[in-house]
Amino acid sequence: MKIAAFGEIMLRLTVPEHQLLTQNNMLQSSYTGTGVNILSSLHQLGAESYMISQLPANRLGQAALAGLWQKGLHTDFIGLQGDHLGSFFVELGFGARPTYVTYQNRRASSFGQAEAAAYDFTTALTRVDAVHICGISLSLTPATRTAALMLARQAQTLGKRVYFDFNFRPSLNEKRGHDEIRQAYRQILPLCDFVFGSRRDLTALLDYPAEATNEDLYQRFVADYDLSGFAGVQRGKDHGQGTITGFWADATEVRYSNQYPVQVLDRIGTGDAYAAGIIFGREQGWEAERTLAIAIINDVLAHSTYDDTPAASLADIEQVLQHPEQDLIR
Repeated sequence: MKIAAFGEIMLRLTVPEHQLLTQNNMLQSSYTGTGVNILSSLHQLGAESYMISQLPANRLGQAALAGLWQKGLHTDFIGLQGDHLGSFFVELGFGARPTYVTYQNRRASSFGQAEAAAYDFTTALTRVDAVHICGISLSLTPATRTAALMLARQAQTLGKRVYFDFNFRPSLNEKRGHDEIRQAYRQILPLCDFVFGSRRDLTALLDYPAEATNEDLYQRFVADYDLSGFAGVQRGKDHGQGTITGFWADATEVRYSNQYPVQVLDRIGTGDAYAAGIIFGREQGWEAERTLAIAIINDVLAHSTYDDTPAASLADIEQVLQHPEQDLIR
């Protein structure tokens, strides 16, 4: 199984020990991004992972490449140009205090400024079975939007499965009108095979009726864009405990995983763990129930893992599924 992902690579700078930026002058660095996280998790599960992106042509770009190699990613299709790498600062929350994320340099990054012509999408697609495209590329810059649409069209032409994640970020669209944003998503969705997102993406972004039930909403979306499926997670509370449930809708039904309690060490990137589990199961040809079970446990374990990038192996996930109530030391 060989999977590629198109998206930005970012430098994450985290204040250690759940402190605030004003409390500590030291930061811990790592290289992340939706595509990086999904591919790294897929590598842990057993897939061969290829990143398609751009990095700065300097020592920071070289350090990022080394970080991706450590995560098991192939970097054959990452170009080197420009000077900047998008970055974000993380102040991890605790108790009533939320996690704060502060972004900088995203639009000026090498990825943000790279034109579609900088990529050899055809060669990359002939190397893999499927590709994941992050929706942030539709919002970042006109160049990243054009490149994402070109990749999706070429993938469809070559018969490669296209996985797409809404990943809509209001902060990247403050100067764009609703119609312009919606049109960008409507352009790429007909080129996709499977989509990750939420109820809010459908009602607030694509203007589906807010009064519809989840089941009617998800299945209407699948039918409108002739998708193989639409998946995501639903968060809730049970006696004050945060919970999470995975869903997967296709043309015939909406399936749900078991509901699990979650304890949050670091929530960033947990949705990427779920997406990786779904992609892996589908590409393996597993039944929907097993795929959902693997994906939601991968998500639950990601909540308990520091940093964006999911780190659970298939054996780790199976262990939790087999012994959900046991406090094991392995």
